[in-house]
Amino acid sequence: MKKLLLILVVISLLVIGCDSGVSQEEYDEAIAQQELADAKAQELQEELDKSQEDNEALQTRYDNVVSLLGDANDKIERLENELKGSTKPLTVHYIDVGQGDAIFIDVDDTEVLIDGGDGKTSIAEYLSEYVDGALEVMVATHPHADHIGGLVEVLDSYGVNEIWHNGENYTSQTYSEFVDSMESEGATIREARLGDIFQVGALVFTVLNPSNMTDNTNNNSIILSLTYGDIDFLFTGDAEKEAEQQMLSQSIVQIPDIEILKVGHHGSSSSSCQEFLELIEPELAIYMAGVNNSYGHPHNKTIQKLADLGTQVLGTDINGTIVVNYNRTGYTLTCEKGCEPSAILTVSQMQISPKTPHVGEIFTIQALISSQGTAERTYLAVLTINDTEVDSNYVVVGANEDEVVTFTYSLNTKGTYTAMIGDVDISFTITGSDPPPPPPPCSCSSDKYNCSDFSNHTEAQACYTYCLSATGRDVHRLDGDKDGSACESLP
Repeated sequence: MKKLLLILVVISLLVIGCDSGVSQEEYDEAIAQQELADAKAQELQEELDKSQEDNEALQTRYDNVVSLLGDANDKIERLENELKGSTKPLTVHYIDVGQGDAIFIDVDDTEVLIDGGDGKTSIAEYLSEYVDGALEVMVATHPHADHIGGLVEVLDSYGVNEIWHNGENYTSQTYSEFVDSMESEGATIREARLGDIFQVGALVFTVLNPSNMTDNTNNNSIILSLTYGDIDFLFTGDAEKEAEQQMLSQSIVQIPDIEILKVGHHGSSSSSCQEFLELIEPELAIYMAGVNNSYGHPHNKTIQKLADLGTQVLGTDINGTIVVNYNRTGYTLTCEKGCEPSAILTVSQMQISPKTPHVGEIFTIQALISSQGTAERTYLAVLTINDTEVDSNYVVVGANEDEVVTFTYSLNTKGTYTAMIGDVDISFTITGSDPPPPPPPCSCSSDKYNCSDFSNHTEAQACYTYCLSATGRDVHRLDGDKDGSACESLP
């Protein structure tokens, strides 16, 4: 730019020299403009030089940051590898306490107990082999006896540093005894709520439920996720589908992918909704239920859902106490009764004989129970007729075998009925005439009976009640003291 200005000035001078018509004033003005242009050019050149220096400095700083970032990533990777290499072995014991929950977590000298069964199986005795000093944490997921009944014995046998519960106002003798023992323990007591994060030694627990108390004790269960190394566990208490849906809809805590799931509510179909299972995608699911329990746990629908997701399913009724052993290379399983997965049972080929029973006639209903699995399983077959449960039978089904379950029944009213076992139903018709009504227990003619005409109080009471209903009065005067009880002197 300077060269261009100098050329212009030279040209100007040449012009001036050739044309004496140019005034001195015009010349001076041209010189001033040239000096101004020269100063501006110098200023711009200085700014350009400084900008190039800044760009070079900025490039140097950027290069330094990239180098530092690379060093940091290398250091993080190295530290993560060292951390995994130093992760101490973790064991999680799913203790067979029959129809109940008791889970013991042990890593180094840190021990955590989640629930304690109903007390019929001694948890304190089981823990004696593993507990070093005091338990760091005891968790009572909710107040039902099959979860807290055994905790009183543990509180009597061991020191406990912290006790977590949900704070529900619940009334039962078992829960009252637990609260008394908890309050006299001298432990730190915490009411767990959604979003709480507790670090216990090397263990990190996150509370996923409850957010608040509801009128459903099962859905008030404390649900905990445990992260250790690169494995995640989920402990669900007796939480049912409503609590699972609540977890899905909340935005306070992100639910992690779960490697090992403790199945909610002993494997009941009231828990383990499809959306929840699809979100957590467990590799292994463990339900805790008693052999031949009256609830029919685990329900076959739950086992089928998990199997459809490719989840391995174990249960304390089949496998006994199940221990998960984890270290930096992964986890292994130790099962008291072998680690064969729970079988999937299907109901089919339901039939009734005779096909159209008469009123009052005894008929049979049969169904085929088939096993798909390598472990024996007991199935609670429940017969419902028109949505009313009328009978149930336990059926032991061997590995990959079939068993027939048979019910006998009769109905005294003609009509069309639907019988159901499991997910299979059959419709049938009761034919013939309805039976005549039963004869009255006595005649209601005045003064026909007195108490000596009846062999016992039950017969006298039936007569008294019948006639009172038919006539509106005690026609035989069997209730002398008018207290509603006839012939009280009779046996």
